[in-house]
Amino acid sequence: MKSLLTLLLVALSIAYPLFVYYWIQELSAAYFGIILAGLASLKFILSKNKNSKQEIAIFILSLGCALLILIVGKHYLIKLYPVLISCSVGSFFAASLFTQETFIEHIARLRGKILSVYAINYARKLTFIWAVTLYLNALTALYLAFFASTQAWALYCGLISYIILGCLFAGEIIYRRFAIAKYESITKNNLQRQFDGNDWPIINALEKHDAGYNMQLNIQPHISWLEGHFPQQPILAGVVQTHWAAKFSAFLFSVEDNLIQIDNLKFQDVILPNLHVTLSLDYNAEKQSIKFRYFHTQENNVQLFSEGKISFGRGDTR
Repeated sequence: MKSLLTLLLVALSIAYPLFVYYWIQELSAAYFGIILAGLASLKFILSKNKNSKQEIAIFILSLGCALLILIVGKHYLIKLYPVLISCSVGSFFAASLFTQETFIEHIARLRGKILSVYAINYARKLTFIWAVTLYLNALTALYLAFFASTQAWALYCGLISYIILGCLFAGEIIYRRFAIAKYESITKNNLQRQFDGNDWPIINALEKHDAGYNMQLNIQPHISWLEGHFPQQPILAGVVQTHWAAKFSAFLFSVEDNLIQIDNLKFQDVILPNLHVTLSLDYNAEKQSIKFRYFHTQENNVQLFSEGKISFGRGDTR
């Protein structure tokens, strides 16, 4: 039932300019004020996130617009509703450009997406594009409300503007999936290029899963951290394991390379040269923390070497 009401509400909102076109000469402005107040109230009631600042702001602005129409009683105010909505949503996008996490990046992370540095920068640019587009849409609707016929205003607000916004939405999805897919995916090769030299293991494989990544590492005997620790039998120190987990995580999850806390460290077995181990990294975006595990799997047996949790400071590394 709720889904049906939501669908009906969307249809009524889209049809609002056409309703104005056909009935503006027949009904007083007060009727349109009541209709707008009803639509705004119903939309807020059906909203899944009533505590959202965006939802509350749009609800208050819509009611304010309806009240202004009721008090002033001028028909030209009826045409300002699409201007108000487009400008309000555009402002949400624009305001997020001055915060650490843009509106689009925030939505992506809420959906559990793991974003590379390139993806974060892309989300910021896309947020800017949407803000500009919505502001231009609002300016166009404002101009048509005062300087064009009701027919021209209804045609733009009820059809052309939706086509423009729909083309931008669909075009961006196509562009993101086909044109920049190679940049959004982190491959084993570019990870190995980033962490090359005697201080790092050889990365044999990189596998992405829902919460993060699994890295297949080859602990080569020439790794500098093995020298002198210990002379009789070199082993990979626990502090090095934690250091690797932190650096890999900062690159893979685009978190600030500023380790602020380490918890629940457990070292259960030693990692020797020439050993192939798996490093599991599970990312918690809300807490900016990583759970890591070094282990080795042979047949059905899992040998755990170490595990722990690393917390980072907020911000981007690049």
